[in-house]
Amino acid sequence: MNSLVSVIIPVYNVERYVRKCVNSVRRQTYRNLEILLIDDGSTDRSGSICDALAETDSRIRVIHKTYGGPSAARNCGLRIASGKYVAFADSDDYIQPNMIEKLLSAFAQSDVDAAACNYEFVFDNGKKKPHRTFFQTDQLLSGREAVRCLLSEQYFRCYVWNKMFRAELFRDVVFPEGVIYEDIITCYRLLAKAKRVLYFHDTLYAYRQHSGSITQKSNKSPKDLAEIIRAIREIRKCEHDDPRVCAFSLLYFKYYFHDLIKAGAWNDEVYREYIAVYSKCRKTLHKSKDILRMDKAELGILYLNHSLHRKLYKIFCSLKERLSE
Repeated sequence: MNSLVSVIIPVYNVERYVRKCVNSVRRQTYRNLEILLIDDGSTDRSGSICDALAETDSRIRVIHKTYGGPSAARNCGLRIASGKYVAFADSDDYIQPNMIEKLLSAFAQSDVDAAACNYEFVFDNGKKKPHRTFFQTDQLLSGREAVRCLLSEQYFRCYVWNKMFRAELFRDVVFPEGVIYEDIITCYRLLAKAKRVLYFHDTLYAYRQHSGSITQKSNKSPKDLAEIIRAIREIRKCEHDDPRVCAFSLLYFKYYFHDLIKAGAWNDEVYREYIAVYSKCRKTLHKSKDILRMDKAELGILYLNHSLHRKLYKIFCSLKERLSE
């Protein structure tokens, strides 16, 4: 297979990391690439670094645009991408040399619409931590099975950067712009359209954890947090309130309340919605082998006494912060 693969990389104020990210894509064992660097209005040297890299590799194309956020940058890349397949990377991360070749092999060998790989967390102190999954081997899944695995959060998660898709899947799918949690609903829509998905257990993507990362920022706006709930509602509706899907959606409610607690806020309306969903799928939740016991316990405490849950979560965050010092 020698099909063109478009790799879309949103770039915003990552002068410390962007060179390593782009070079990790340039040095892939699979060479037929279109590398689209979308400079999203960077105010540091990121844009000029991208331009310099483009001068050394004809496969790189740089687009400079006004700031619109990562979703707008990805959508910009999708509009100009000409590859048969599309992959993504975040500009502060990097990928292993064989990631594109490995993911692409799934399309030729197993006739899939999407492929995913495992990833590892990389910290600024040099330490690395593999992402824990229930899968210990490669898995060929139907699109519906892939959706269930995505929602359970224990197999592969909703990020698009450790996945490759047939470009045609994006015909009527775009990233929601102006919010942080754009991956949740986008990845769900793509996998729901897929007939087959291949998951590789190989760890091929390095996900940096640092204070400048968008998903690490604590000052998330109500609009950002509301996107989680909007995504949950759409998924539940599309899946006809399947009890398994409702049980998995409780995990996203949990993340939503975690961020509210960090922001010193609360939302009674969403909490009432959580109570209703929990009550509907309580038996399915506790019978599920795909949701960790610790998550089940926390979801139960949140259901029974949200004030106690808030206190316990604040204590947990405080202890975690002390241990990281």
